[in-house]
Formats: sequence, C-alpha cells, structure tokens
Amino acid sequence: MALMLALMLLQCRPIDNTVPPDSDDVYEVRDSIREVMLLRLGEAMQEINRRTEKMRRKAYSVPRQEAGRLRAQAEALEKQYQQLSQRTQHLQQDSVLGQWYHELDELEVQLLDISQTLGIPL
Repeated sequence: MALMLALMLLQCRPIDNTVPPDSDDVYEVRDSIREVMLLRLGEAMQEINRRTEKMRRKAYSVPRQEAGRLRAQAEALEKQYQQLSQRTQHLQQDSVLGQWYHELDELEVQLLDISQTLGIPL
C-alpha cells in the first residue's frame, strides 16, 4: 500500500521541460542589456548637451560672478559628458565580455551622479 502510494506520488511530480539557454540566447540577452545601457547613455548625453548650451547662453546675460559659476558648472558637465562618451565607446565594442550586471550597476551610479548634478531624473 505504501509502495503504491509512493509510486503514485512520483508520477505526479512535474516534468522539467525547460531547455538550458544556448549561446544565441546568451548573446541576445547581452545585446539587449547593452542596448538599454547605450540608450540611457545617449539620453544623458543629450540632456548634458542641452544644459551646457543653455548655461553658456545664459552666462552672456548675467553678472560676471554668476557667469563664472555657470561656466564652471558647464565645464563640470562637459567632464561628465566625456566620461559618458568613453563608456559608450567601451560598450559599443563587440569584444566586451563578462559582467554585464556589474557594468549596469556602474552605469546606474554614474547616471545617479549626473541626475543629481542636473537636478532631474535620468
């Protein structure tokens, strides 16, 4: 009786039909992560360009001290733009391998820093 009950319970066990991912699946996930990161980088770079141009234009019509402050802020944003540009070039290389989630975490930290500087969410 106990043996029959055990056999019946074994037959009720679900069958695992999942297929492990192949290399194409892995590359597809990697490429989608890369595309999301590049998209966010592009949006941040566009916002930095927009803000720096606005600051430079405003610097011509304000008092000297405020103009100096605006130019300094624009230079700081341009440095961040250069960092984003370097990260973009790095991510566009097909030879980038490995820790995509680590890259994504680093990007999040960098974008948080920039969004705090700009005062808007990215």
